[in-house]
Amino acid sequence: MKKITSFTDISHGYVVTTVLVPILSLLSIYEFSIIFSNYETTQDVDAFNKIYNWGWWFIFIALINGILCDLDSRKLKEKNIELNKSFFWGAILVPVYLYMRGSSLNKVYKMGWLSSQAAFISWFICFFLQIPIESWLLSE
Repeated sequence: MKKITSFTDISHGYVVTTVLVPILSLLSIYEFSIIFSNYETTQDVDAFNKIYNWGWWFIFIALINGILCDLDSRKLKEKNIELNKSFFWGAILVPVYLYMRGSSLNKVYKMGWLSSQAAFISWFICFFLQIPIESWLLSE
């Protein structure tokens, strides 16, 4: 029989960072736009626009999400909580990974749906806050 560790012994740092990735990516986009706007040539600004508009930025964010979810899954595995295909779900659909994580924690700790899905709900809040903030930042 597997030993159940205390919920407070589980590290939540990776999942908190995963939840904040939409907001953190905005800050980096804003910083890049400030840096590139100070250049006198338009080649540097065009290079940034190509990276952002061609989707490379989103591939980079997907890799970061996948790595963070995989690291979080490894920490949970150390505490005998199994999650399958964490890198895949983290890179492709972060909410699916967060929902699976919350469901697994709820099965072990019987904490209730709302408490176990806090990261899932928080990610949606950050994601939907990102949309108007991004349009405001990039319009300046």
